[in-house]
Amino acid sequence: MAKLILRHFFYLNESIVDDYLSQLEGGLQEGPYTTKEVKSGNKGGSAGTKYFIEANINAGSSTSSETTQTIRETPTAKFNRMYSLLQENEEEIIHPLSGFDQAVYDQIEPAEIVEVRGIAKLPQWEKIAKAVNDTSGLLDIMKALGQDPFADPGALEAYQGITGIMNSKSQDDTVLIIAPIGSPKFKFVTKLEASYIRSKKEEFETEVTILGKVTRRLAKGEKIDIFSVLPDVDALQNLNRAQRRQAGKNKTSTETPLDEKVGYPAIQIQPIAIYQ
Repeated sequence: MAKLILRHFFYLNESIVDDYLSQLEGGLQEGPYTTKEVKSGNKGGSAGTKYFIEANINAGSSTSSETTQTIRETPTAKFNRMYSLLQENEEEIIHPLSGFDQAVYDQIEPAEIVEVRGIAKLPQWEKIAKAVNDTSGLLDIMKALGQDPFADPGALEAYQGITGIMNSKSQDDTVLIIAPIGSPKFKFVTKLEASYIRSKKEEFETEVTILGKVTRRLAKGEKIDIFSVLPDVDALQNLNRAQRRQAGKNKTSTETPLDEKVGYPAIQIQPIAIYQ
């Protein structure tokens, strides 16, 4: 019997799960389904499978029971079924990538489904956004006390640029960077759609397992611009280089958390699920 694994999901893309199940099973069941089980025999005889309803009748007489259940298949149940089908496939569709080396990295191809266990972290941008949220009330207090937190026009422009990005609906999405256990020099970069996130963003920064499809493997010299992975960065266009320096509170460099990049060797991956 296969070992039962109960997963805690941080992220689960139900749309991809449905799509893969429809390909693996030749279709997809819609809505709840009903099961009916019937048992009959002699009282005191071989019982076979025990059901939820039993008849109370005298010894030696016939017995019968019937159970009808309406089953609602949850997204996690669908995932477990999909995972089992992928794992049992003779073509070994799921490729585990924990503790791999450069030779394995060079063989990874787009469209492969991989499973990676590693340490996850959010991009620096998320930490800036959280800090701005945490201090917004303090700014109001400073203004009420007659203090101007934005006496420097550059600071005001940077703040307005950052809050403009934060207010963009698409920024509910986020990016996650995962360093595999045993192979920390390799990185996996993935974009998480807000509608499939099941935990607070800060809870992702722990040891997790990600199952997903490879979309890009970096070659030497290539980098992934973390901020450009998000789909809508129009608000960033209003944030010029000087403002970005101010936003990063770094007056000696043009590099700020908004310029964060992940370089070779790294893989961009479309996430199906992230779990423990």
